[in-house]
Amino acid sequence: MVRAGGGSRPVPGAEAKLPDTPAGRVATDYLRAYNSGDAATMARFFESEAVADPVRPTSTRVEMYKNIFGDNGRLDVISVADASPTSLRVVARGAQGSTVLLTFTVESAAPGRLESLRFDLER
Repeated sequence: MVRAGGGSRPVPGAEAKLPDTPAGRVATDYLRAYNSGDAATMARFFESEAVADPVRPTSTRVEMYKNIFGDNGRLDVISVADASPTSLRVVARGAQGSTVLLTFTVESAAPGRLESLRFDLER
């Protein structure tokens, strides 16, 4: 398991605070939409806060979201593993007990939309 802070253990029930950076703001908005459990809310997030990708249109992204949410449930951030203005890695705990590493990368130019999101399930 990846832990921030030199191996310190997360406090049960406490959610880590995300940084006030472009990547942190996008991650906060993503997690709010994700945790809603609502496909229409996720579609609005992808339309407004993610870089358009003709290879992976919003409908494809929403289908992926439904699968990931179905497997993991709500996500609570337990630690920030790495942060910069344009990238952020966080460790989250899924409602089903999974541990997930999410890596957000955002545009360096305004408005700082989501360019990529990597979702790694820890074993």
